[in-house]
Amino acid sequence: PPITVLERIRLSPPPPPEWGRCASRSFMGCYTKAVVLYDEPFWRAKGLSGTCMRLAFDEEHPVQNVYDHSEIETEAVPPPDDGAAGERSTTAAPAAAAHEKHGPAAALVCFLAGDAAMLYAGAPAAALHEAVVRSLVRFFGDEARTRLREVVSYEWGGDEWSRGCPCNLLGVGNHARHHAAFRTPLMQGRLHWGSTEAAPEFTGYMEGAVRAG
Repeated sequence: PPITVLERIRLSPPPPPEWGRCASRSFMGCYTKAVVLYDEPFWRAKGLSGTCMRLAFDEEHPVQNVYDHSEIETEAVPPPDDGAAGERSTTAAPAAAAHEKHGPAAALVCFLAGDAAMLYAGAPAAALHEAVVRSLVRFFGDEARTRLREVVSYEWGGDEWSRGCPCNLLGVGNHARHHAAFRTPLMQGRLHWGSTEAAPEFTGYMEGAVRAG
């Protein structure tokens, strides 16, 4: 992100004042992401999508967004017809076996955003993981704990180079006044800024990064 470059990378010659003003007036969002792994997607058996959104949050239940991150099950594929009515080819059995139904890798991806993420910023991973599981138990019932396999998390605000996520937040009016500076090549045209912040459209998203590149 431009704010990270401004603080941690020395460019010579330095970026023009307009670029520096834009970078210094922007900051990254505050997100913590946790992926919770299970033996199977038990919520689907209950007819649930695995998607939750909660506007309120507290220290006991800090998770605000949850999404089903499981692999999709593959249905069994019958062997092809051998051309004879009512008969199947025995030589097609191995190919059919390769498409047999299998259990998916089951996971729920959880997000703590803004002030909710700050509740556990810098906290031990065990405390964060326990809070995430408590939130999932509230959403999906006791199986969210009893069928748990593993919790993996990442605090993006503590990342050395991204300094947060998901995207750069510009102050009111800053985008209109200074955003074009991110799209202006630096170092006498030798350095082009190819991050999502420099995109003319879809700023902050992967689509914007592709367009900027």
